[in-house]
Amino acid sequence: MSNEVFSALIALVGVAGSAGISYIVSFRQSSIELQKLRTELQTQLGSKLYEKRLEVYPELYVQLSTLVKIIEFGHITNKNLQDVFSRIQEWDTSNSIFFSSQTGYVCYRFRLMLADLVEQTDESLQQRFCNYAEKKELKDKIHELELALKHELGALHFESPINLKELEKFASYAEARKTSTQQDVSKKRKR
Repeated sequence: MSNEVFSALIALVGVAGSAGISYIVSFRQSSIELQKLRTELQTQLGSKLYEKRLEVYPELYVQLSTLVKIIEFGHITNKNLQDVFSRIQEWDTSNSIFFSSQTGYVCYRFRLMLADLVEQTDESLQQRFCNYAEKKELKDKIHELELALKHELGALHFESPINLKELEKFASYAEARKTSTQQDVSKKRKR
């Protein structure tokens, strides 16, 4: 083999090696830049979602607070429940897209319970809610939804749907819900 061919092969290997290394470096850099872009987009989306939640969640919270006051101090009637249920349904139609899956599920269960209540007569509602346990169960469902809303807004450092006195035990809403579910299961087993 002549020196010229040998030199050309060495140059070719150098160019191929250089091109391969350049490709690997540029691929890694583009992957890093793509990941940065995704993170930035997620941050922007999260920020806009939070702003929208901050704007619309208080409207639902007002309806929940109104319902608690009706239960606590007012006379529970079908018309009162119908009015609140209607406003909650209207709000949900426009704004439930901003819920996380957990809060959406809590709100859905709450609305199903209200839908059941609005089908009852004033007499049956009075009979049902003269019982302290029934009132407490309804208020607990309202508070569970309130806590879920507050959690998504970051209004609580951490919270427990079980009992507000137990706040120190939990680091997150999800952890408190898990504990609540486990306690419910163990109560059912004891029965």
